[in-house]
Amino acid sequence: MKCKCEVIRDLMPLCADDSAADESKKAVFEHISQCAECEKYYKDIVREVHLDDDRADTITAEYTAIAKRYRKRRRNRIIAIISVFWIVFLLMLNYALGYRVTALTAAKHSGRLNPTSELIGTYDWDDVQFFFYRSDANYDTIASDRHWNGWRSDDFYFVWPIYPVDKGKIVVTSGLYYAKKDKGIFILPVLCEDESISRITITAFGKTKSRDIETGRLAVMTFENNDLSRDDNTVGYAYDIQGNIKYELQYDYPMGRWVWIEQ
Repeated sequence: MKCKCEVIRDLMPLCADDSAADESKKAVFEHISQCAECEKYYKDIVREVHLDDDRADTITAEYTAIAKRYRKRRRNRIIAIISVFWIVFLLMLNYALGYRVTALTAAKHSGRLNPTSELIGTYDWDDVQFFFYRSDANYDTIASDRHWNGWRSDDFYFVWPIYPVDKGKIVVTSGLYYAKKDKGIFILPVLCEDESISRITITAFGKTKSRDIETGRLAVMTFENNDLSRDDNTVGYAYDIQGNIKYELQYDYPMGRWVWIEQ
């Protein structure tokens, strides 16, 4: 820095006399805009060289304009660096508070699950991923929603007890309706433990869907509907290998859940 100051001071008399090249002036003025000692040294030279000369005012004004532009660029650079720092800090803070890289990791870190929870199925819809779990006592559903800064799973959680009467049969683990802005979806995750069942058919919101079903494997049936006031009129049937209806899907109002009634 000392060496640079000496070089700049060698150019100062030329600038004070207004005989220096534009690039030399720029180098001198930018330097003295951030070096207080050299700025004082330059002002002393100007007073000595142009004590009674009106050009001193012109040169000083030129220096002031260049120095102002340089300080503005420097200030903008500092603001940009600080902004980048805060963005990185906020992203790291969000991650520490529960935002995760993947939707599955977000679900696992939701704080809703217990040590016996086991993932039995998933479903992707729009910017939401649903994760269906089974534990010793409950069926759990966690929705992970993609936000601007990552996945988050604190928006939706559904739990339903496991009833002993459903053992060995077919069960809806967590019938639910999920809405996001102007979109909505009706979800019926079906888990079958009856080995005689080969296919299920469900009708909801005027749409009928049918699919083969495997014992012990979750089958997620979904129906999109944007009108919350519309009645779903849901009906469903489970067929055995021979094509006979063995279960009918009904809503148990006293219990507040969907159940498969054996026929």
